[in-house]
Amino acid sequence: MEDEQGLPLIGPSGQLLDRALLSVGITRDHVYVTNIVKCRPRGNRTPTQQEGYFCASRWLVREIGLVKPKVIVALGKPALRFFLGREAGIIRNRGHWISWHGIPVMPTFHPAYLLRQEGHAQVEAKWAVYYDLKAARDKAAALDPDWVWKSGNVPDLTEMYAQRILMRKELAETK
Repeated sequence: MEDEQGLPLIGPSGQLLDRALLSVGITRDHVYVTNIVKCRPRGNRTPTQQEGYFCASRWLVREIGLVKPKVIVALGKPALRFFLGREAGIIRNRGHWISWHGIPVMPTFHPAYLLRQEGHAQVEAKWAVYYDLKAARDKAAALDPDWVWKSGNVPDLTEMYAQRILMRKELAETK
């Protein structure tokens, strides 16, 4: 779905991310969301560390340079490994600040991981993400106290990006 429409986290994982952000007072139209790897590997498998580095070093680094984030939230293992620059596990590292080129980075679970969990494990993982997002928001708010975190109405991302999706479909049809 993401590859087809050219938008990050718009399926079930994106919907869960939106709810998690909203739980700490953020709507997605007030933060920048992107992927480490810009197109999913075959079978929607987790990208290898080499794939993550290859793609992120070409595109993500440029995006970060343009956006100039105060704080980065790294969702999942591929993002964590890129920002750490080495192999690492998300379970052991989530919730612990790291620094990447002077930018504070909060690693946490990817929404897809949360969707795969069940019962008590899912509840615990969701609470962990809540506290990680809250810590990231608090740190960013301390660095930029005037930032507006939330729209009056929760945006419909499909509607918000409708023009972009349409352009992408038209471009694909002309090929």
